[in-house]
Amino acid sequence: MITLSLNQILELIVGLFTFWVGTYQLSQNIKSYFSWLIFFFFFSIGYIVFTDPLISFAPNLSQYIYLQKITDWPLFFMPVFAFHMAVNCVNQNKKFKTWLISAYVFAIFLTILDLTSNAVLHRDIVRFENFRSIDSFQPGLMMVPFVIYCMLFFCTAIYLFLNQKQRNIRVQYPIIGLIILILTALYTGLAFYFKLPVTNTIFSIGVTIGMIFITYFVVSYYQLVNERNIFDKSFIFRTLVLLLIILIYVGIFVLGHHQLNYTDLVFLIVFISVIIVSHSAYEWTNTFVNDLLFNASSGLSLVTDEEIYQVVKNYNKYERLEDSSLLRLSIVKNKIHKGLLPVDALKEQVKESIEYFKPASNSGQRTKHNIKYYLLYMITYNEAEEGQILWELGFEEYPVNIMTRENKDRTPLYKAASPSDYFYTSRNAYIALKKEAIHDVAWRLSYLEKNLKKSKFL
Repeated sequence: MITLSLNQILELIVGLFTFWVGTYQLSQNIKSYFSWLIFFFFFSIGYIVFTDPLISFAPNLSQYIYLQKITDWPLFFMPVFAFHMAVNCVNQNKKFKTWLISAYVFAIFLTILDLTSNAVLHRDIVRFENFRSIDSFQPGLMMVPFVIYCMLFFCTAIYLFLNQKQRNIRVQYPIIGLIILILTALYTGLAFYFKLPVTNTIFSIGVTIGMIFITYFVVSYYQLVNERNIFDKSFIFRTLVLLLIILIYVGIFVLGHHQLNYTDLVFLIVFISVIIVSHSAYEWTNTFVNDLLFNASSGLSLVTDEEIYQVVKNYNKYERLEDSSLLRLSIVKNKIHKGLLPVDALKEQVKESIEYFKPASNSGQRTKHNIKYYLLYMITYNEAEEGQILWELGFEEYPVNIMTRENKDRTPLYKAASPSDYFYTSRNAYIALKKEAIHDVAWRLSYLEKNLKKSKFL
């Protein structure tokens, strides 16, 4: 039976939350290499922090050493992930491609070396007597090169962030986070040679604080690049669903065994990983909830809102549409059989679905129907940014540079001018209408697909 202290419970919470942030980001766009990179970076951090308090409950020293070895692998990859993320954010992938390949090969080499030998950490010696409160092994010959390796790549990532060209990205946050990780790595490395106080606590606190700064940067970066807020209402909803799954899982094991051991917790992580990384489970759940809210009689959708969002956002980026999961639809394949290329068939089908919601007559009145259609129109065909759409459709909170030109060139397409106009003008109202408009297109495609399959069946 595992009995955890307050500090260990906090480590478990931080580890699981860090892991969840990474997996949630991955679920937003599972086909993005950058999303996978962020996932592995957050997963490695969360895995270290999460398993750190658990391995101290090993029944004997040999089992403790075994668990310590197999849970140390993220330490060798964390610096490379941080470096890779910096390279990606400053758009230097081609320049540093050789470095990245070499770094990953070296990380794999260190991991194998640590698991099969005493080169990094000795397998059979713990420097201090009570292995349950200190995890400092006798250092191997590669310990100093390993610490230098960590600091080198963290420092290189800082250099890249300092020299990046996009000044509107708040680079001070990842820089601060990486500096904290450097100091943490240095302190932990020295602990293998000297008996430094509260090594585990400083390691956990350093990693946690460093990750807070890096997490904030990732959120800001994605708001800039993808115009979407990671921590929106959907994040809260999915987190509650995840917590419910965890409670059910833990409840089953506790009722069945009257205890929760280390193996159970390992299976819990695997179980959560499969659900979240599979992407579809959360997207179908989210879309099904939208069906209940907006189209209660339509049944379960065959198309998710996220799939539509990715196509609409990348409508004029052909290389991204080549990997769209919507190419699986029979209504798209029918167009392909008629001579269209796959991407063209997908674009035409999505365009027809958007045009299905076009107002019968454009009276110029600011109605919900008109706004939803032109919102989709501007995102899809014009590749308009959020600030442009907010101004054009009569919403608030658009950028200052647009505000300063307001009423100097022309009036917006839709601006609340009379009591009969749709009077919600906040950015939250815009986000709500955007989600509803995306779901309308998802419903239309799903409706067409279900009818096509029904006609084939009959």
